[in-house]
Amino acid sequence: MIIITQKTLTLNGGGYYLKLSQKGFEHGINGDLITKATGYQVPMTVASMQSEKLVFDKTNFVLLPPVTEATMPLCGLPE
Repeated sequence: MIIITQKTLTLNGGGYYLKLSQKGFEHGINGDLITKATGYQVPMTVASMQSEKLVFDKTNFVLLPPVTEATMPLCGLPE
């Protein structure tokens, strides 16, 4: 199937959208975005940019209880 449009092509489905236009490619979703591919490349124009390699000796994870409306702070709003 080939779809040709002069301006913008927008596909919507299940809360996800894909927009193609002369300005570029845009996609969005209200939730998690999962990409599945056998390969994924992101070419960059600044590939020669030098950067410092960071080394982390240890990573600590702290499991916090989930935030609910009952436990959420009011952020300075009057009660």
